[in-house]
Amino acid sequence: MQENLPLVERILTMLGGSLQEDFQRYRNHVYRVIRLTEAFLPALEEEERALIQVAAAWHQAGIWQHKTLDYLEPSADHASAWLAQHLEVGTSSLAYKQRLVRQMILNQYRLRPCRQTKLVEAFRKAVWSDLLGDIFRFGLPRAQFRSIRQAFPIRGYQRRGWALAIERCRHFPFSPLPMLRW
Repeated sequence: MQENLPLVERILTMLGGSLQEDFQRYRNHVYRVIRLTEAFLPALEEEERALIQVAAAWHQAGIWQHKTLDYLEPSADHASAWLAQHLEVGTSSLAYKQRLVRQMILNQYRLRPCRQTKLVEAFRKAVWSDLLGDIFRFGLPRAQFRSIRQAFPIRGYQRRGWALAIERCRHFPFSPLPMLRW
């Protein structure tokens, strides 16, 4: 399992300053989401792999860049802007790439299945699987799931997320988890 994807590393290096002490935790989470998405949808084209990497690297960056759990739109905006500056990623139109990456980011915590594309749904399953672990693996074999988690350890990432969620609940009790979508 490749532990260093140049595209991901380039984006994470840009984000490094805002991630601070959470850099390694977020990096491992990004790689777990990528590997889980690939596990849910193994027959991917090269451009799809690249767009998964872009979406995964940016999908929660807004938490640190904007200091909020209401991070989906800011994260999607940053990913779209990054794609506009890096046209070498994929061969499809910029509008198509931006739309697909935005859908992956904006639907990551959708509660119901995504009907847009198989790629968006696989990404959604990957994010939920990483958050909830053995509770929701969406049919992924336990051994495969655990090998991904072993290659990219959690290192307290979920604990950090729950701490941020609890803090948000104290300040915004009527909007505790704004990233959830129906």
